[in-house]
Amino acid sequence: MRGTGSRIFICFVVVLSSSVLGCKDGNILRDPDTETIRATLKTAVPLARVAAISMAAVQNQDNPGVSSSNSCFSFPCAAIVTIDPSSQLLPFAIDSVGVVKVAGLWTSSGNAILTVSFNDMRIGIPSFPVIKISTIPVVKSDNPTGGYTVVYASTDINVEWESSDSVLLTNEEIQAEYDRTNTDAPRNLEVSLNMDAWIVQYVDGGTPNDVSDDTYSISGGGQYVDVTSDNSPVSNGIIQLGMVGVTITPGCIVNPTSGLAVIQEAGTASSGLGSMPFLGQATMIFEPECNGSVRVLLATGNYVGAIGSQMPLILNHP
Repeated sequence: MRGTGSRIFICFVVVLSSSVLGCKDGNILRDPDTETIRATLKTAVPLARVAAISMAAVQNQDNPGVSSSNSCFSFPCAAIVTIDPSSQLLPFAIDSVGVVKVAGLWTSSGNAILTVSFNDMRIGIPSFPVIKISTIPVVKSDNPTGGYTVVYASTDINVEWESSDSVLLTNEEIQAEYDRTNTDAPRNLEVSLNMDAWIVQYVDGGTPNDVSDDTYSISGGGQYVDVTSDNSPVSNGIIQLGMVGVTITPGCIVNPTSGLAVIQEAGTASSGLGSMPFLGQATMIFEPECNGSVRVLLATGNYVGAIGSQMPLILNHP
């Protein structure tokens, strides 16, 4: 356990090294808030699974709780796919009384542009609920065990309900959507921090009807505004999140078991000394243990005291 004297020394060094550090109850150090990581993973993973279910539905592959308005034997083909989340087809526990509705335009049996609406459901996290994700490209991967690549950005996410019964795009718009799947997954965190795109690579293990052997790999980056936990002292915060090779594997749905993430947070923090600027950056590593957490590898600014700490994720909690 870190002693009081060493903690005061760390605070003193941090104060000297930066004039933009915030405070909480007189303490300038704070743990990184992992809500943005939870928000991203609890959006990307269900989205990829819903895309795969929809691709199978229009090819007459039966799944309990799934229906399609059309069977696509020739292309282009339009269809509406409805998914009942109580059918246990989705990887995470979802607080829901509704259904997933997918409006799609299929250009081949393996490629489609989908708009996914989560009707009366809680996808993401309470401070960042996701209602709809519009016109996302889905492309069949060349993985021998089957799967798809899905790409979306923050501009595709809608937090307000709008009905979507079709995807109407010109040929040029369709091609522009598919071009997004050519985006290379970042290999370092610096590149990911400058991105506004999430690349989700989904592998179904050769069993499209079985969610228990699925693998999801998420890379990319995005910006979040005021997405923090209820006990965060930071207001008017902007968080930039980057991920590289963050992978959720069969047998562990409470945390990824490999990959890296980086969080940059800037905002205003309140304390006994008043409001002060807040700035922190933390690099985190996902480790093989299935313990519902992520470990802080490196940290600077207001996060510097969290180096080596385990931060909670618990992805299977609604």
